[in-house]
Amino acid sequence: NQRYRMMGGTYYRVISNQEREFTAGASLLHWAYKYNLSEETWGHGGYYSPQNYVGLSVPLTYDARWGDDFVYRLKTGVSYSQTKTQSIDFFPNDSDLQIAAYDRESITGVDPVFEGETSSGVSYNLEGSFEYRITPNWFFGGYLAIDRSDFYEPNFGQLYIRYYFNPVYGTLEFPGTPIIPYADF
Repeated sequence: NQRYRMMGGTYYRVISNQEREFTAGASLLHWAYKYNLSEETWGHGGYYSPQNYVGLSVPLTYDARWGDDFVYRLKTGVSYSQTKTQSIDFFPNDSDLQIAAYDRESITGVDPVFEGETSSGVSYNLEGSFEYRITPNWFFGGYLAIDRSDFYEPNFGQLYIRYYFNPVYGTLEFPGTPIIPYADF
């Protein structure tokens, strides 16, 4: 299956100084596969493979510090996407199985074609994170993320304590860096 992807975006620093930074942006994604192989029958790949996907997102990010030892980030975004998938046989690579499925349609009542569809939707996300330097070696932080769209509503949160072998002095850089779970690499 041939995949095509193109993405572009831009952002603008509305506020940028030593204590805080506010950015606004926009990004556009176009994504397409030659064939719809999204299903789980023989000959399909079992992965989402639309023939056309277009998404537009508008993120807003606010980073700030409070003194030298505390940094935080607030981030939100809204997105709109539109997708189209083509109709495809139950068994796209095996004509004998596909013919057999058509022959049994009157018995099973199942049309052996996965119908294509066109859909669109809006989503949004909210994120917040902070990091506090307890000592030059010890840091305490947290992260919370909420995503919302049709049929997808994950929440993620963490609190952590981090130890640096080399002490960190001076004003903290923002944003803080939450710990990334190994499964997300």
